[in-house]
Amino acid sequence: AYGGPDILMKRDDLTGSALGGCEARQFSFSLGPAISEGYDYLVCAGDSQSNIARHTAAAAAELGLKAVVVIARDQHSYPTQGNLLINHLMDAKVRYVFPTTVESEKNKALEQLRIDGHKPYDMHADNAVLRSVAYVEGALELCEQLAARKISPQAIYTSSRLYTLIGLTVGLNAINASMGAVGINYWVEEDDAARERLVPVANECATLIGLDRTYTAADFEIYSEFAKPDFGE
Repeated sequence: AYGGPDILMKRDDLTGSALGGCEARQFSFSLGPAISEGYDYLVCAGDSQSNIARHTAAAAAELGLKAVVVIARDQHSYPTQGNLLINHLMDAKVRYVFPTTVESEKNKALEQLRIDGHKPYDMHADNAVLRSVAYVEGALELCEQLAARKISPQAIYTSSRLYTLIGLTVGLNAINASMGAVGINYWVEEDDAARERLVPVANECATLIGLDRTYTAADFEIYSEFAKPDFGE
């Protein structure tokens, strides 16, 4: 009705457990070592409506593991609803902490589990680069789908500030695709800082898949101008 280009959507909100989302695809790779190396707890941290917490709880339930979710006690902690409710329904151990102590309390939870004889997996650190590799595969999958439909887009846009954008960029580069990936940042920060933050993970991702390329900030297109401080509220 408004004219302009055709816009197609890749429905990664339908990718799997716990209402879908990018984490479902990412965890299909990053949790491989947790399974093969005998970890028994998945541990993550976030705000009360965290998507990664929701997916951590769901993944643990599906894999027969236990989950500890360290949650910031914020304005969305009560009543228990949304992602927070799913955490409880998935039988995760939910720990409420002050927002400024989320990271330190997560580390305490990891250490206590080790002391108690468990092998906890840090969802934010252990093999995190594999979350980008998952979207290298996602880029290849998308290109195959586009080719089958004889569609040649100018760009792929994603609401991402890290793993999804990195994986798409590296994947498209790996096959010399004609289009690039563009990130729409949901976090308030300077574009230059956002691009610099992507570089080390991108280079680790490229090395892991055998791509002979060194990334710099100039290789990424990401825009933060649309982000608002009240994201998620």
